[in-house]
Amino acid sequence: MGVVSRLQSPAAVQSALDEFRELGRTAFLQRYGFSKSRDFLVRDPRTGELCDSKAVVGVAFGYQFRTEGALKPGDFSGGEATVVAKLQSLGFEIVRIGEDWSLDEVQATVASYFEMLRLEAAEARYKKTEFNAELRERLRGRSKSSVELKHQNISSRSEEHTSELQS
Repeated sequence: MGVVSRLQSPAAVQSALDEFRELGRTAFLQRYGFSKSRDFLVRDPRTGELCDSKAVVGVAFGYQFRTEGALKPGDFSGGEATVVAKLQSLGFEIVRIGEDWSLDEVQATVASYFEMLRLEAAEARYKKTEFNAELRERLRGRSKSSVELKHQNISSRSEEHTSELQS
């Protein structure tokens, strides 16, 4: 685990997460020279926001060891054996990017989709964006576009099924 093993402060990680939130993802990554995470994100326990795990660890190191400063991307390797293991050992939740949808996530998304259909049939007003936002809050980790794509998949399958029944 190398230099990452020296990081022992959950408070330093939270400080890095707070800075991530304050600056925004793009500015945070640019400030410290990191790229977007390809495999793992860390959830900010205060906000639920998903943040780039390697960048957060590098910056957290700088919070814990102020005289040494933040680690640069080339100072350590990311991944499951290093960054993920360290963040989990400090009590932080990790989310794998591109992880398959769980049965609970699919069921919640289908229920959301059919509630919108019900409202549409009743000619009641609703906003898809509000349904999407509410669902993302419940799913804690899915992006706006992934929820929209899942709704589109449900719509497509529903239309295919309706066509088959009418044939």
